[in-house]
Amino acid sequence: MREAKKVYYKSKFGKHQNNPKQAWRTINDILGRKKKDTMINELKLGNDTITSPMRMANCLNDYFTSIGGKIGDSCSEHTQKLNFGRHMSDNLNTSLEFTLHPVNESQVFRLLNNLSISKSTGCDKIPAKILKKSASVITPSLTKLFNSAIGMGIFPSEWKSARVIPLHKKGSRSVLDNYRPISILPVISKIFEKILYEQLYEYFTTNNLLSEQQFGFRRFHSTSTALLDCTDEWYVNMDRGLYNLAVFLDLEKAFDTVNHDILLAKLELYGIKNTPLMLLKSYLSDRSQKCQVNGELSTLKYLKYGVPQGSILGPLLFLIYINDLPNCLQHSTARMFADDTNITVSGKSIKEAEVAVNVDLNNIREWLLSNRLSLNLVKTEYLLIGSRHNINTLEEQPRVFIGDEPIKGVQVTKTLGVKIDQFLTWDSHIEQISKKISSGISAMKKIKDFTNSDTLKSVYYGLVQPHFDYCCEVWNSIRPLQDLLLPQAQFLYLQLQQCNKTSRGVQVLYSNRKGNDMQVVCLKEGVKYRWKSVD
Repeated sequence: MREAKKVYYKSKFGKHQNNPKQAWRTINDILGRKKKDTMINELKLGNDTITSPMRMANCLNDYFTSIGGKIGDSCSEHTQKLNFGRHMSDNLNTSLEFTLHPVNESQVFRLLNNLSISKSTGCDKIPAKILKKSASVITPSLTKLFNSAIGMGIFPSEWKSARVIPLHKKGSRSVLDNYRPISILPVISKIFEKILYEQLYEYFTTNNLLSEQQFGFRRFHSTSTALLDCTDEWYVNMDRGLYNLAVFLDLEKAFDTVNHDILLAKLELYGIKNTPLMLLKSYLSDRSQKCQVNGELSTLKYLKYGVPQGSILGPLLFLIYINDLPNCLQHSTARMFADDTNITVSGKSIKEAEVAVNVDLNNIREWLLSNRLSLNLVKTEYLLIGSRHNINTLEEQPRVFIGDEPIKGVQVTKTLGVKIDQFLTWDSHIEQISKKISSGISAMKKIKDFTNSDTLKSVYYGLVQPHFDYCCEVWNSIRPLQDLLLPQAQFLYLQLQQCNKTSRGVQVLYSNRKGNDMQVVCLKEGVKYRWKSVD
């Protein structure tokens, strides 16, 4: 039986050696991994249980389209006397003005030709494959259409309708809040958005309008650079004998809550005026969506708040919306990765840090209210970071508040996928990734008899190596725990290879990695980041 299984799977791998997608399906088949079930059997709405696909689709669509408005409206009760623009930089160059240039046929053809044919089809039912294959024929007409929209400042209404697939996050599958929307927009819409995005992003970066504290959705920025910026400050303060008080803020449904009037007013302050502003107003207004559940589509609903989910322009518009948040701070340094925000203050004493952070949290509270955004206090927490001596000899913990609400203190927090403890030992993060690495190696053991060395390497680089690589320049300090634990897992991978099980064979495989040793890579990445920072 086992031999027959070997022959069967080796034959399948042989057929799909040039088709990674099919090869991974075979791997998942061996591992017994089933495709995620997207079917929804029931939803709870109050005391009622709904099982009709159409009714479930309508319930989810109502929820997705109303959540931003509910949060925004709850903030508006407190914002009458607050001016959202008061934290816009005084140094803004008021003479700046954005010019949106017409597009030419070569640009449109390039975008069509670069389309991925695997892109999902939107409500217009025009697949990417058709657009790509007919690129040479439709380019002139699309170019005229795009330039007409640019000239008139009108975003076509047909391109503003999305098909939404609810994706289960966690918890009970019958609870509305446990789903998030995946919006699928017309492919042509995203091509036009790409044209607008490239010009708008270039304008903001060339004129240095985006905050240096923003690391999300920007070229040459990443979760690694955000975390390195944080940890560099924390290490320096620890060396000086100071306490770091870091608060990790959780903005509630921030992308869905963006107020269009405030966003458009901010765009105008940044120099987006006249026809380009009209086009962006048209882009944001009258957007609609239908939700699909078990093959059934809901009725059409309109969205009054938020930046379009699944869009090209949406993330950039969100960055612009929260761009002035760091300007409200008096004592802290902010780091933002889109809506994932933390602030840090330092002090010689806990009291000094406590007073400073509470002042800035009050400033943040006012900024959030004036911008109609809300904080999820359950997920907001603070971490006191310092030397073991400083932390362990404390008589009391800091008392941190936003408004009248206390913020809980933790000894370990997780931000941007990395676990951070108050001594920066990285033990918790090492433990977390070790479990994932162990799971990946177990998977390799299960399939090693059914495949060849090349496929096994692919599994390693798909299921194991990413856990070594992710933000390794942040957490991979040279410590005995890392030196013992992580290289052991890499060594085990090399032992799993079928080419040679001798010590000599393992050494050859190590040498064949061409200097891709984890610690070398991490060191290189850290040096590159710091060199860019100095430059």
